[in-house]
Amino acid sequence: MLHNESHTLTGKTVHINSIAGPEYENQSFTIEDWADIVWGGRAWVGMNGNPAAINYAIRVGRSLAIPIDMMR
Repeated sequence: MLHNESHTLTGKTVHINSIAGPEYENQSFTIEDWADIVWGGRAWVGMNGNPAAINYAIRVGRSLAIPIDMMR
């Protein structure tokens, strides 16, 4: 999915729960934006070699609760 508008949490700091993996639980992260907006209209699945996309793909593989439908 490609987005026309920024995420409502862009620029805000959020606290992570265990759904993202135990190594991230109770940490704070500042939301940058949807991957396709940050990376010039390309979805995260097409970002071969990008460390953030690789890390996301690994987390997706370990959790059924993280969305993977980002190709459209």
